[in-house]
Amino acid sequence: MSAIHPTKHQTVFHNLSKVLRPGGVLLFRDYGLYDMAMIRFKPGSKIGQHFYTRQDGTRSYFFQESEVEQLGLAAGLVTYQNTSLARRTVNVKEGVDVARSFVQSKFRKPL
Repeated sequence: MSAIHPTKHQTVFHNLSKVLRPGGVLLFRDYGLYDMAMIRFKPGSKIGQHFYTRQDGTRSYFFQESEVEQLGLAAGLVTYQNTSLARRTVNVKEGVDVARSFVQSKFRKPL
């Protein structure tokens, strides 16, 4: 979802909610604010708040827990997990060890 323009995020959640069966679960996991990918962007890459463009033209949005929860609530979903995850990406061969940040949320459609 990070490649979708932020003005369309609510529409995506509403569409997902429509096709989710009552009692069904939606798992959301995407880039979190201050992920290493966000920090590495060079000046001039920022096209909006928490929204960046890569060299190849693709875009990346970096989420906050509170906004993901709000997207779910506005789509009629009940939040039962909403957290930030800290992970490390390690490539021993290339000597790469970077901190990663994700937002993971679980929503249930009411019965």
